[in-house]
Amino acid sequence: MQAHFYDGKTLSLGWSVFWRVWLVALAVEVVVFLVFLLPPLSPRAADLGQILSFVLVTAAWIWTCNWAGKRALTKRNLQFPTGFIGWSIFWRAMLLTLLFALIPIFLILAPGELWLPQESLKFATRFLALVVLVILTSWSYGWAALQVGRKFSKAN
Repeated sequence: MQAHFYDGKTLSLGWSVFWRVWLVALAVEVVVFLVFLLPPLSPRAADLGQILSFVLVTAAWIWTCNWAGKRALTKRNLQFPTGFIGWSIFWRAMLLTLLFALIPIFLILAPGELWLPQESLKFATRFLALVVLVILTSWSYGWAALQVGRKFSKAN
């Protein structure tokens, strides 16, 4: 299967991985916040809570990339490795997402913040940048999952 990056199938696959990954990461962050960071803590305990939050959210993110990636590839009858693919999807998607974050920041958000006088227009610009970033991030998750599946298909 030859999929191009800006393809509807890639976006569909990416969206099915993206929303699961972000939902689980958000749920873990909320639980960690309620348990470790919401009660009044000493500064040292709060710092440890933030470190624990980062570690747990990252671990949940990678695990969910594995689960959601396998689920999405199976649903579309694509091959994937039988082992753990979460890290492979995670690092590919994160690199692309970091690169894609530059597009809405420099092409949408920065001009809107600098040159639009009204706050309502600035809000619309921020919302547009967020929508563009979510779409590009979904594409990056789909591309990453397809790359992992394609790498496995070539090996077999």
